Amino acid sequence: MSELEQAQLMTGKDFKPPSYLYYGPPGAGKTFLALHQEGKKILLDADNKAHEMQNLSPVVRDLVTVWSCPDTVPGGMIDVQTRSTKVTTDPTGLRRIVNVINELVGLARKSARDNEPFPYDIAILDSWSAVNDHAFEKVKFDQGKSKFSWDEWGLMYNNNLAVLKGFLQLPCKRIVIAHDIHKTIRDPETQEVKQEYIRPAIAGQLSETFAKYFTEVWYFRGRTRTGDYKIQTVTDELLVARTASNLAPEVLISKETKNLVLRDK
Repeated sequence: MSELEQAQLMTGKDFKPPSYLYYGPPGAGKTFLALHQEGKKILLDADNKAHEMQNLSPVVRDLVTVWSCPDTVPGGMIDVQTRSTKVTTDPTGLRRIVNVINELVGLARKSARDNEPFPYDIAILDSWSAVNDHAFEKVKFDQGKSKFSWDEWGLMYNNNLAVLKGFLQLPCKRIVIAHDIHKTIRDPETQEVKQEYIRPAIAGQLSETFAKYFTEVWYFRGRTRTGDYKIQTVTDELLVARTASNLAPEVLISKETKNLVLRDK
């Protein structure tokens, strides 16, 4: 069968659940909102912070299965570094993240073969900053280097993209949580600011294209004086965002109901 013969009417296609990118500063409500979505959730806790979330009700906790990725410092002991050094112990963080995503993909394929539902309604990866950190350590160890050249940045890009595409294969609503980074471009001679913008805090060039892999891209601006969370859903001159759900350019998440407030406030 040719490629064109495989094309079919959109009305005959099965639509997958949407994918979401939640990004913004710490404390803006990204993880809190993700965990309050309806349905059974699997939380890939790359930050190893889930055990610190004491503001979750038992009702919410009972619907969340947590996989944690502890820090990879041997024995939990640290030391002060005075110069760039090579990573001498093989870090396990990135490999464990890859393994758990592969296991979920395998579970999804088995569910499809057995004509059974995937056991989770929502998969949450929290956060991409931790994925970056684990990837940095892994590349430094594998290459035996303390500093990155173009080759190492290429490996970072490929590893991060592989993790993302693997996670987005899951047949449920997928939410990736990331911090934001403010970038400033200045004139090299006058130091005058030529451009300022906000992007997801993703290592390397993937930061500029990361949002394109998601159905919904929401920028979390933080809490209002009423305690609600404010979210931007459209791109402007400063940041990238988008929605396929006909949401307003700016929406609120109610602090009481944890749902979207579909009206101006």
